[in-house]
Amino acid sequence: MDTNIGISKSPLKIEGYFFPEIQFQAFPQRRRNKREIPGLKDVNLFFTPLDTKNKFQVTVKVISDIDEKSERYAYKFTLAAVGLFRWDSELPSGGKEKKKLEEQLAITGASMLYSGLRTMLQSVTSTGPYLPPCILPPVSFSPASIEQELHERVSNPKV
Repeated sequence: MDTNIGISKSPLKIEGYFFPEIQFQAFPQRRRNKREIPGLKDVNLFFTPLDTKNKFQVTVKVISDIDEKSERYAYKFTLAAVGLFRWDSELPSGGKEKKKLEEQLAITGASMLYSGLRTMLQSVTSTGPYLPPCILPPVSFSPASIEQELHERVSNPKV
């Protein structure tokens, strides 16, 4: 089945991204028990609202399941990606509309960064002692996750 999907340039621009945190550990096979590829314990999303130049920052951090004795899982990891973005279009005039746009931009930015984290983890684990490589599962970022992050930032401001 062919689907005709049109594409156009987006007013959302990515100015750059980087990985400020890459922690990875592979555990040796010591017993006959086969080690498992870990799942995700946590995915954290942080973002800054649009500034006066329509720029904003998104950070996504993923943390693997871990066990205290390091006998169950093949790996443990914590990875973070930071993206610097710019909106090259008119902003909505109303506060409610601007907030909705910021939510959509944060979700899009987080999705882009999560894809980069998936590629990073797959690259690191593809040459390791355990195959197949570890691939981050699909996740959905939603306005509820954005709202939760905003609530936590307002409730617990960093000094």
